[in-house]
Amino acid sequence: MEIWKTLIGLACGAAVFQSIFLGGFLGMRGLNRTQPSFWISLMLVGLGLRIGKSVFYYLLPKIALFGVVLGGIGLWLIGPAFWMYVKSSRGQMITKADLLHFVPALVVLFLGGVFRMEVLIPAYHIGAFWLGVYLVGAAFYWYKKEGSLPKGMVLISGSLIFIWLSFVFQYFSPTIEWYAISGAVSCLVLYVINFYIMRDQHIFKLPSKPFIVPEKISDSLIPDLERLFGEGKIYREKGLTVARVADALDRPAYLISKTINGHYGLRFNEFVNTYRVKEVKERLQDLERNHKVEAIAEDVGFSSTSSLYHAFKKETQLTLQQYRSKFSAQQAG
Repeated sequence: MEIWKTLIGLACGAAVFQSIFLGGFLGMRGLNRTQPSFWISLMLVGLGLRIGKSVFYYLLPKIALFGVVLGGIGLWLIGPAFWMYVKSSRGQMITKADLLHFVPALVVLFLGGVFRMEVLIPAYHIGAFWLGVYLVGAAFYWYKKEGSLPKGMVLISGSLIFIWLSFVFQYFSPTIEWYAISGAVSCLVLYVINFYIMRDQHIFKLPSKPFIVPEKISDSLIPDLERLFGEGKIYREKGLTVARVADALDRPAYLISKTINGHYGLRFNEFVNTYRVKEVKERLQDLERNHKVEAIAEDVGFSSTSSLYHAFKKETQLTLQQYRSKFSAQQAG
């Protein structure tokens, strides 16, 4: 066996072992399927099984078929597990119907045991395509609900996209050497994911309240929300998310969203921007000081001046200059 095959196999084997071990550890900490750590652990196991196919191929050729079957199962686990991680991180219930996403992994197990290699190759091709669909869909779902992706979500989803691209590249690799290189890249990214997860456990912090869907909006939450935003001025935090507010109030994220939508008739980002725009108005009414727009945007939590302009115009139907001019005229009159 060539030395480069051995080295790649050993490197991948270490990454696979680390991922499965870490996935099992996190899974034992969060056996409840409502917990994000449970789904991230399953995603790690799926990544380990998929990338572990290279270990069987290079180091254990006599049982390579067994590794190919496990790799196919892992491939079909990654996307659904990531989707459940995103959904549960927002405080959403994981229903029995959601578990149907994992049926294809069971089908691959059956097909690999009965029909063997002739059906596994198409299963890999289709699985890679659907993994891409899951990654894009999960990122879009989070962004649509929250308005921005937190740092942990960006790193994990970005890493998964990179690994997915390496999977796609493998199918078009002109030689076995290029195929092996793309596998090695996947292992390297897997190391990065494992390192980040071991370093930052905050993304697995469990909701402080049970996942019980309320029959009506909690009126007791409204004063707490207004106090947090009015006196606490939490809206000044850039990239503020429902999860961050839920953590500050010690309430489930889904209840925060439901209360804001039901009581104020606003989405979370719109609710946050009402407080930001209110403070912008107060600063513009201070005619003795000429606040720079960039400084105002920075202070009240907007990610950019363009975001400030857009939110302000949407709520007041005026530009910043028009609003200040109108206020000045009213004061003079």
